[in-house]
Amino acid sequence: MIEELHSTIPPANRRNRSTSFTILLVLVGASIFLSLGYIIGVWMTVSTSSQTTFDDFVSAFPDVLNGTPTDYATFEDVLTSIRSRFVFDVPKDRDLYYGALAGIVASLQDPYSAFFNPEITDEFNTELEGEFDGIGAEIGFKDGQLVVIAPLQDSPASLAGLRPNDAILTIDGVDSAVLTLPEAVSKIRGPKGTTVTLDILRENNGTPFSVSVERDTINIESVTWEMGENGIGYIQITNFDANAESGFDNAVRSLIVQDPRGIILDVRDNPGGFLDASVHIAAAFLPSADDVVVVERFRNKEEKQYQAGDQAGMLTDIPVVVLVNGGSASASEIVAGALKDHERATILGETTFGKGTVQDLEEFGDGSSLKLTIAEWLTPDGNSIDAHGIEPGVTVEFTQEDRDAERDPQRDSAEELLLQP
Repeated sequence: MIEELHSTIPPANRRNRSTSFTILLVLVGASIFLSLGYIIGVWMTVSTSSQTTFDDFVSAFPDVLNGTPTDYATFEDVLTSIRSRFVFDVPKDRDLYYGALAGIVASLQDPYSAFFNPEITDEFNTELEGEFDGIGAEIGFKDGQLVVIAPLQDSPASLAGLRPNDAILTIDGVDSAVLTLPEAVSKIRGPKGTTVTLDILRENNGTPFSVSVERDTINIESVTWEMGENGIGYIQITNFDANAESGFDNAVRSLIVQDPRGIILDVRDNPGGFLDASVHIAAAFLPSADDVVVVERFRNKEEKQYQAGDQAGMLTDIPVVVLVNGGSASASEIVAGALKDHERATILGETTFGKGTVQDLEEFGDGSSLKLTIAEWLTPDGNSIDAHGIEPGVTVEFTQEDRDAERDPQRDSAEELLLQP
């Protein structure tokens, strides 16, 4: 698999893309290698033909299973039984075929790897480009529980009161414990104007409650910025999508001519996105092109370093505070981890989500795709944050009382820190 980490080709036209995201309700508005590498290789080859039938798929099994007749017979028996005895309408061969591929990937028990049929692949590409229908939140699994990782700012999910780490118990009455992540995504997403009801269990609140969210078209403005009257520049990145790099560069150009006393980089409730976007943005704060931003470690323990490169040196003389919370995941953690390890910024807020793996999205000739966890990532000092998160250097909580009063104690604390003589 070839990773196009620094390509400027728009996402919809890229065949392989490495990302540091979990499934977005960016999907909801749209997760084997092990000893089965050979099986994956065979089925990937089969999936490149749009003319493949389910029987063609089945015919590959004797070779894939080393000619073991018992294993193949069981598979064929199951298929025959479904076709002859299932009480409801049997899906088309095409859907059975894609369902089998999805089952293969689901057997990895990795919440971040998933097989997408052509229709969901199209939705996924559209969502990564910044617009989709849904509730505007990211979901994922944490300690085996389906949770909200981050609601997007001003999205239906955010306006309905959903918060990072809210546990999703049911989706329209269906127990989330029996759902895979793609299945949960499929149940939550839907057309604009329709409603989904979620049963939620919140941290420090032992009583579940229901939230009804009306789906809408979500337009993601991934980067916003402003210069405060106190001379502190503020850059908020809500998603490391296809527009994040250019948006960040525009923000930097706008702020730099105003000679800021300091910069607040806000990646709270940012669920991640493209790896190359996180490298691009972190690099701007580092002094040397040789400074390491992130390290990928693959299954064979080989490592690949991503360095600051030509982007280095843009903002090296300006004090920086990075705002994080429990909704800061993946690419957000790459940025925060790099600036923390290089002692280039103060990390302020709350412990981040803790997603330290990288997914590659590989698209096939029939329009389907495989999102597969191919590596874990480490901070420049070699630290893994998977399931642990990044601890802030300065801890400042953001409480419900703060939300109700429309206060932002984390941003206020960052400004105070930057204004110190």
